[in-house]
Amino acid sequence: MNNDMLSQDDIDNQIPDAGGDGTAAASVAISADALKVPLTVVAEQISTVLITVLGKEIKVTIKSVAPSDAKRLEPFAADAVLIKVDLLQGVNGPVYFVYSKKDVAVLADLMMMGDGSAAYEEDHKDAITELTNQIMGAVVSTFGTQFEEHVAMGSSSIEDFKPSAPVASNSQYAEMIMKIEDVKDATFGMLIPNEVAETLIKLSSKKAAAPAAGAKPEADGTAAAGGFDFGDLGGGSDAMPMQNFSQPTGHHLANDKSSQFTSTGNPQIDMLLDVTLQVAIELGRTNMSIKKILELGPGSIIELDRMAGEPVDLLVNDKVVAKGEVVVVDENFGIRIVKLISPEERLKNLR
Repeated sequence: MNNDMLSQDDIDNQIPDAGGDGTAAASVAISADALKVPLTVVAEQISTVLITVLGKEIKVTIKSVAPSDAKRLEPFAADAVLIKVDLLQGVNGPVYFVYSKKDVAVLADLMMMGDGSAAYEEDHKDAITELTNQIMGAVVSTFGTQFEEHVAMGSSSIEDFKPSAPVASNSQYAEMIMKIEDVKDATFGMLIPNEVAETLIKLSSKKAAAPAAGAKPEADGTAAAGGFDFGDLGGGSDAMPMQNFSQPTGHHLANDKSSQFTSTGNPQIDMLLDVTLQVAIELGRTNMSIKKILELGPGSIIELDRMAGEPVDLLVNDKVVAKGEVVVVDENFGIRIVKLISPEERLKNLR
């Protein structure tokens, strides 16, 4: 009997926050303000990726964060899609994006160089899924940079949204507003299962320690050629981000004087240091028939031989010398090196 009374106390304590089932108890410990920290990263990366892909001024803001319930999801009850993205390693579990089909059509049409006025079609599901993959690739990379925890992105899937779906309960709901230049504002949501929300909060709590850790390579003077401490970057993210790169302490742009390479130790080789070579970044390759090439047009999508999230190749004179992650430096594309062979090996590859 005493055990029954204790169990009833637990249930009573859950009533203000729960939707009627015992698993909702986890929401009691979830702070909306704490969850906004990692969600702010998501909002920033959505803005950055959309600016790059759509070529318009875009700003994404978080309107509210609260436990999910039927009332908050009511705007998506009629016509909406649910995109599931699995997170791996540092965060094990899925996150979900909920878009109205009307807004999916707007984004898909803008991706196809339209004006955002197209009606929704089933083909738009592929476009919004690909866009979400790019966004989450940028997000997981930024998590690794800011929170010092390697997070990888797994598979993604899309389906019509049903408010009765299990994910609609026992989750935190973040309502976000997307302001797009010359287009009506769009509202979309993120559903974060409580267990994943708790992990994200713990992950983001490392943010305060990140600047001190980032400053260490510069403070003790240990840096490999090019100004990077590759011992720290060896376990870099598998994601392929497109994000604002603010040149954190201990990392340098290639033309930064503080990262200049001075000598190989061999005078004869040093004479070649001012020779200019062609540098290229290879995202991936594929083979296409002449028929397929002739069918290409604005908005066509070409699938490459590289998985989403894989590092890209840095080639010097068509020889791979490093692998890295795509970033955005101010308004230009760049690459953050995550793996680099030694100067001697690089020189051999260039022969």
